[in-house]
Amino acid sequence: MTSEEPKTLSLVRRYTYGVGHVLNDLCASMWFSYLLLFFHQVLKFENNIAGYLMLLGQITDGICTPLIGYESDRKDISCRYGKRKTWHLIGTRENASIGNRSIQANNQRSKPMRWRCWLKQIQFYQVAMIYMCARLMVNISQVYIPMYLLETLQSNKDSVAIIPLVVYVSSFLASVFVKFVNDHLGRKITYGIGALLILVACVCFYFIHNGKYIYIPTVLLGVGGSTVLVTSLSMTADLINLNTESGAFVYGAMSFTDKLSNGIVIAVIQQFHPCRTCCDKCGRFYREILSFVPGAAAIISLVVLLTLIPVNIGKRDNIVALEDNEDERKALLACAQETNAYIEEDPART
Repeated sequence: MTSEEPKTLSLVRRYTYGVGHVLNDLCASMWFSYLLLFFHQVLKFENNIAGYLMLLGQITDGICTPLIGYESDRKDISCRYGKRKTWHLIGTRENASIGNRSIQANNQRSKPMRWRCWLKQIQFYQVAMIYMCARLMVNISQVYIPMYLLETLQSNKDSVAIIPLVVYVSSFLASVFVKFVNDHLGRKITYGIGALLILVACVCFYFIHNGKYIYIPTVLLGVGGSTVLVTSLSMTADLINLNTESGAFVYGAMSFTDKLSNGIVIAVIQQFHPCRTCCDKCGRFYREILSFVPGAAAIISLVVLLTLIPVNIGKRDNIVALEDNEDERKALLACAQETNAYIEEDPART
């Protein structure tokens, strides 16, 4: 391995990559904030039907994401436009962005790490749990906060637009400072702070009975949500490290756990809905859902985070021998050794 450091992307290119993900976040925000409300209040669907429809969309998304990630890593289907940008263009045309989150590495000598090898890494599952819990905290709160406002707090209909806006604005402002906090405190402490903020917000949601106090936990939710999402994505990038040739598969697998878990949780919640039409029990139901479900995800993420404390994220475990190809096994071992040496040069990278 050479001592040459990977080049840092220019500021313009960073913003360009960020803009490419805007459509994805816009669609996801509208989906999670208002789709269930649309099913309940406009289409008058039964609770279980609404849950199944949400689950169907999540399963479809979850299955497609790792498959497209694998194809994106495997071959270029474009005419010199770029394999990542081509898939992104296809997704944009279909109104679903397939984000190119892979970070280019200058070191082209690292050996390829195949998707089967990732499945043998304990860190792969630990980081996946961290990312999944981050998405559960953010997405479940997005889905049920409009119903909480209308049915639990009996707020006016304008709040269904204002409160999510407060979440997004506070989330955006927090994202500006997340990198600074990550650089000074590290990924694990930063993620822990974000999870604790969401846990405090969940406690506030449970005890609030007056709509005028809703802004306090709303801001905490936005700041905490931005912190855990940005940091969990950074952990995923640390996990990939120099193995960018299979980066899309890793991000796709993380997204698969996110989509599937969110769909299953929402479908289960809808099964426990106390009535077919709004009644007095609905207010308590949405209070408990908004408090206990994201709160439980925050607690689980903190437990998993404890298991990562002694670990340098991105430092590879020994690669188990592949049955069909001894040469491939040797290449993977060489890749793991190079990656570990890269981390040991500067442990602060993780």
